[in-house]
Amino acid sequence: MSLTTWEKEFYPITAEEFEKGANDRALVDHSLRKWRGLRIENLRRHKLIQEGCQIGGFLAIDDRTCALCARYLRPRGMCDGCPIVEVRGDRCDNKKDEEDESPYHRFTCFGNPEPMITLLEEALAVQKVREK
Repeated sequence: MSLTTWEKEFYPITAEEFEKGANDRALVDHSLRKWRGLRIENLRRHKLIQEGCQIGGFLAIDDRTCALCARYLRPRGMCDGCPIVEVRGDRCDNKKDEEDESPYHRFTCFGNPEPMITLLEEALAVQKVREK
């Protein structure tokens, strides 16, 4: 197990490649798959961490590996139209007054992917309703 096996399971196609022609639901699915892969049990299973320390491989967790950012942030420098903004009322990396940290920074600062997973699951639910 390694970064290669992790990528095969959770990030088999880059955000930039995937974004071309994908609808919003597919973009959310792509992002959600990556974030679920960042759960500690998945990182351990792929031997990317051991007892809380990163020991192998490197995948940037930023706008370059997010299919939603590839569509909504990178071309214009804004997140207008992003399904996350729709459900949250703000970008994933902006801290709201009632928060200690933004969902994105809960991962980058504390290693907790769950706020981003929850946010993406909410966005996915909205996309599923739209498709009906």
